[in-house]
Order: sequence, then structure tokens, then C-alpha cells
Amino acid sequence: MRYAPGTKPQSMAYNAKRNRLYFVSDSSLASVPVSQLGKLKASQVEGTNLNGQREFEGLQFTSNGSGYLLVNKGAELMQTTHATF
Repeated sequence: MRYAPGTKPQSMAYNAKRNRLYFVSDSSLASVPVSQLGKLKASQVEGTNLNGQREFEGLQFTSNGSGYLLVNKGAELMQTTHATF
């Protein structure tokens, strides 16, 4: 990827259920399929940019694919609403 999501990279996470690698940045998330690393196409990159002043600190996934996002500047632990995140 030529351009990283957000302005400051915070962390990375792996979702085994979807076999995707996630890049966490302030107010932004991006993911790519692990099986395509080294030969990615733009259409395979998924991204989410949120409009706000929240700092995303970390992301973890359970074995069933549910995600938990740690947020700063109001401290909060958010849970994904879909296992296909």
C-alpha cells in the first residue's frame, strides 16, 4: 500500500476468521487479505475512515471473528456488531 490509513499508525491485528491483516490508525482502519500479500490489488484493500477526534489504540479478534477496538480520548472498548468486520 502506497498510503497508510490515517496520519499515525497505531497497531496491527490479524482476524483468523477472515484471514485479513488490519492496520489501525487514528480514526481509520484498513485491512488486506493475508493470502494476497505481495500481490495486492487496490480492490482487495478495505478501509474505514471515521470522522472524529478519537484515537484508535488497538484491535483484537476472537476465534469467531468478533472484534474489539480500544479507543482513547474518551477511553472505551468497542465491540464489532458483525463477525465479518
